[in-house]
Amino acid sequence: MSEHDQGHQKKGKWISHRKRATKLAGMTASIVGKYASNRIRSSFQKSHRTEVAKSELYREIGKQVVSTLGELKGAAMKVGQMLSQMQHLFPQEFTEELAALQNQAPSMDYSVIERQIILELGDYPDNIFAEFSKKPIASASIGQVHKATTHDGQEVVMKIQYPGVEKACKSDLKHLRRLLKFGGLLKVDPSALEAVFEELSETLIRELDYLEEARQLKRFGEFHQSDSNVCIPSVIDEYSTKCILTTSLEQGLSIKEVPKQLPQDIINQLGNTLFHFIARQVFEFNAFHSDPHPGNFAFKSDGTLIVYDFGSVSPISAMHKQAFLNCLSSAINRDYDQLNQALLELNVRSQSNRRIPDEFYKLWTDIFMTPFETTDGFDFGRSNVHKKVLKEWKSVLPYWSDFQPSADTVFINRVIGGIYLMLVEMGCQCQFRPALDDFIQRAELQQAEACPS
Repeated sequence: MSEHDQGHQKKGKWISHRKRATKLAGMTASIVGKYASNRIRSSFQKSHRTEVAKSELYREIGKQVVSTLGELKGAAMKVGQMLSQMQHLFPQEFTEELAALQNQAPSMDYSVIERQIILELGDYPDNIFAEFSKKPIASASIGQVHKATTHDGQEVVMKIQYPGVEKACKSDLKHLRRLLKFGGLLKVDPSALEAVFEELSETLIRELDYLEEARQLKRFGEFHQSDSNVCIPSVIDEYSTKCILTTSLEQGLSIKEVPKQLPQDIINQLGNTLFHFIARQVFEFNAFHSDPHPGNFAFKSDGTLIVYDFGSVSPISAMHKQAFLNCLSSAINRDYDQLNQALLELNVRSQSNRRIPDEFYKLWTDIFMTPFETTDGFDFGRSNVHKKVLKEWKSVLPYWSDFQPSADTVFINRVIGGIYLMLVEMGCQCQFRPALDDFIQRAELQQAEACPS
C-alpha cells in the first residue's frame, strides 16, 4: 500500500469468536426491531412524514452497522466495506453511512502480529530479518502491513493476517446474511440477493488465502510485464504462507497527494494507465483486479502506476464478456432493445415481461456514457456524473421489480465505480473513447473468430 495509507485510529485486540457472534446477533435483532417499530408508526402517519422517518431510520441503521463492524474488523468489516459500494442495492442514506468503514481500520497491537509471525514462520521477526518495523505502514479489515529488510539487504513489505479471521469468517457472514434478509433494507428477489451474497462470500474466503494471492500476483505480473507504466510487486516465497504475504517494497504517492504534487500531464498519464490496466484485463485476460480501493494503488512521479493487493480477483467468462460487450455497444449506439437483452443475459434484468421505456434507458445511458462522449477529452475533476446518479435515482423506483442484484456484475460494477471515483479524486483529463472503441472492436473480432458462423 502507499506509505500514506496508514490511519490514526486506536490500536485494538482481536475479539473472540463467541463475542463476535453475540455482537452481530445483537445488532441484527436491534435493527429488525427498529424496522418493525418504524413500520407500525408509519401506518399512522402521513406519506411525507413516513418518507422522512424511513430516511432517518436508514441513516440510524447505517451508523449502528458502522459502529459494530468497525469494532469487530475481520470478515464482518470487509463485507461492510463491500456493501458500502453497492449504492444500486441499498438506500442512499445507508450506504453513505457505511462509507465510513472504508477508512476505519485501526491497527492491532504489535504483540498480536509478533505471535502470528512466530506461528507462521517459526521465529521472532527480529531474528528472521535484519530489520523489522513494529509500526505498520497500513492496516485493513483482515490484516496489516509492516516493512522489513532481509539479511541480504532487500527491502520488503509483509502483509500479516490477523489471527482468528478465517475461523470467524463463516459465522460473520451468516449473521450479515440474516441482517440483509430480515433488516428490511432490500426489496429485491431473495434468490438474486442470495447469489450476490454467495459471490461476496466466496471472494472473501479466497482473499483469506495469501498463497492464492501470491499466485495471482505472479500471474498478473507476468501479464503486465511488457507494460512499463504498470508496477506489480514481486512475491518473496521464502517469507510467504497462507496467512503472511511478503513482497518487494514498491513506494509511491497516495491518491490524495497526486493532485497536489504531480503536474497535469503526469496525472493524465496515470489516468490513462489506470483505464488501460483494467480494460486490458477485462477484454484480454478474462480476469480482473476487483478491489479498487485507493489504498491498493500508488503513483510515481514518472507516471508509473503501482498496484497492490491481488486478494480480490474476479474471472469473467466468455459468455459474460460477450454480454458485457453487447451492453457497452448498445449503450454507445443507444440501441435500447439490444441493451435490454444484454441486461437479461447478465441477470441484471429480472424475467418480468414488462417493457422498460426507451426514455428510462436513454436517461441512464446518457449519464453513464458522458465521460466517453466528449471530442476533446473529459475533465474528471469537474465531473458531475455521480451527482446526476444521486439526483435521478428516484426514477428507478417505478421499475425496481424489473431489475435485480446480479452476481455476474457485482464486481465489474464495483471496479467501474471505484476507478471512476479515483479518476475524479486525481483530477484526470482523459479521452478514453478511442481506446474503448479499439478494445471493443478487437474483442468482437476475437469472439467472431472463436465462434465462426
